Amino acid sequence: LTDPQRPLMPVSIGELADRRGILDLKAERAPQKAVKAEAKRQRAALDPAWQAVVERNDAVIGLDAELRAINAELWEVEDKLRMAENEKVFDEAFVALARSVYRLNDRRSEIKRRIDRMAGSSFTEIKSYAGKRK
Repeated sequence: LTDPQRPLMPVSIGELADRRGILDLKAERAPQKAVKAEAKRQRAALDPAWQAVVERNDAVIGLDAELRAINAELWEVEDKLRMAENEKVFDEAFVALARSVYRLNDRRSEIKRRIDRMAGSSFTEIKSYAGKRK
């Protein structure tokens, strides 16, 4: 740890891909200019690590695109859930949206693990659930 204001933390390659994609979404979709600017700044800081690991790995690049699509879908679902929550509308559509969040997150986690395998990551995301999930 050389800079206490900017700690370094080992993460999986899938987690790095996920973080980059989420920051890109924030830079594109956040309504606040300050949020957009901070997302762009943080994203730029991740680029050297991403390029060093996966720059020429077409399989990982394809999975990264899938991960970005899932994160975009999650963004839209969560926006709809927040609107319904604000309007106090808890109908069948709300329940379906809420259930889709964990399903999308399960897909997101699986793609992150696939990225980890393809890139030879020494770390990988671990999940634990109460009860069966399919």
